[in-house]
Amino acid sequence: EDFDEEDEVPENYALYSSDFRLVSVNSSTGDVNNLGKIPEGLKKTSDWTMAAYNGKLMFIGGYSYDKANRGLTDKVWIYDTASKKWTAGASLPEGRAAGKALQTGNKLVYTLGCSDAQTGVELDKQTYPENLIFDGKTWVKSKAETRLESLLPEESMTIGGKEYIGSDSSIGLVADGIIYLGSPMKDLGDSFIYNVSNDTFTDSGYNFVQKLSDAPIMNAVVLGSKAYGYVEELYSMPVKSGLVNVTASKTGTGRITGARGYLPGDTATITVIAGKHNHISNITVNGKAIKVAKNTVKKTIKLAALLKDQKIQVKFAKDKKIKVVVSKKGKGTVKGGGSYYAGKNVKITAKAAKGNYIKSFKVGTKSIKVGKKATKKVYTIKKIKKKTTVKVVFAKKAGKDKKSKKK
Repeated sequence: EDFDEEDEVPENYALYSSDFRLVSVNSSTGDVNNLGKIPEGLKKTSDWTMAAYNGKLMFIGGYSYDKANRGLTDKVWIYDTASKKWTAGASLPEGRAAGKALQTGNKLVYTLGCSDAQTGVELDKQTYPENLIFDGKTWVKSKAETRLESLLPEESMTIGGKEYIGSDSSIGLVADGIIYLGSPMKDLGDSFIYNVSNDTFTDSGYNFVQKLSDAPIMNAVVLGSKAYGYVEELYSMPVKSGLVNVTASKTGTGRITGARGYLPGDTATITVIAGKHNHISNITVNGKAIKVAKNTVKKTIKLAALLKDQKIQVKFAKDKKIKVVVSKKGKGTVKGGGSYYAGKNVKITAKAAKGNYIKSFKVGTKSIKVGKKATKKVYTIKKIKKKTTVKVVFAKKAGKDKKSKKK
C-alpha cells in the first residue's frame, strides 16, 4: 500500500515498498534503506523495465499516463547508486514497454515487450519488436536478419487499452550474450542466444520441450555454467558462463576474499589480509602493480564496472625481526634485549643494585635522565622500526660520613 513522505513508516518496511519509492535491500542482513521518491515522470509511468548497467539503475520505457504524452514512452531514467541522484538518460529510438533488459559486456540489451510500431496494428499483422542496444551513450535498433516469431498460438497483452502480441521468455547471461529460455521461436527453438557483438540470433542446440503441445517453460534461470527450467520436473542444459571471473592467487601466509564470478558492470571488493607476523609485499591486478604501503597487513581493492576477467596475484612476506641491544654501566640489571617484529612495543626494564640508583637511559644517541631516587624503571620503545641500542647508567647513592668517637 502506498504511503506519503509524511506518513509513519511501518515497522515491517522491509516487506513493503511502493511504486513511488526506491528502496535497497541488503541481501546479507535484510536491512532496507529508503532511497526516497522516484521522479514525477517515472511515477506516472507503468510497465517500465528496470535493469543494472555499470553500477547504475536504469528505468526504461513503459506506458506514460501523463496527459500530454500518453502512450508508450521512449524515456529513460537513471539512478546513480554512488551519488544517489536521478538523471534523465538517452531516449530510446521508439516507445517501448513491458520488455526485459540485461547487460552483456559493455552493452545493455532491451528485448521483448511491445513497441510504438505495433500500436493500433491488428494482432495477426504485428511482429515482435527489434532488440535495442545501449552503449553508454546512445540506443540503436538491432539489424539482425532473424526476427523473433513465436511457434505458439499468439497470446496478447493489453497496455493502455491497446493490444500487443506477447510471448514471455526468461533471459539469462551467457558468454556469447543473452540466452532466451522457455518460449519456442521459429528456426531457433525454445533456447537460443542473441550475440550483441555479431547482432545475431542462434539456436543453442538444446530444447527444454520436445513438441509444441508440451507446456512451455515460462520460468527458467541461468546459474553459472547451467541453465535450469521446469516442465513438470526440473531440467538443465549446459551453457558457457557469461560472468566476469575474478581469480586470486598468493604466495606466503595470508588470505584473499571476494574472488568469484560477477555480473558485467558489477563492482568487486577484494580484501587482502596478511597472516600473523606477515605483511603484504605486493599486489598485481592483470599484471599491473597496486600501490601498497610498507608493512601493510590489510588492503581493500575496488574493481568497478567489471567487463573482463581479472587476475589478482598477492605476495605475502614474513615480517623482519629487529634487534634491541642492551648494555649497562654500573651496578644493576637490564632486561628487554632481543629480536622483535616491527611495530611491536618493546619494554626495557632496569633495576639498580642495593646502594645504587638509575642515572640515565641512553637510547641510540638520545640520553634520558631518570633521577637519584629511581631504583627501578621501565622504558618503552614504541612501535619499533629499526635496530636500537639502549645503555643504562647506574650510579652509587651518596652516603653520610661516619664520625669517629673520642677515646
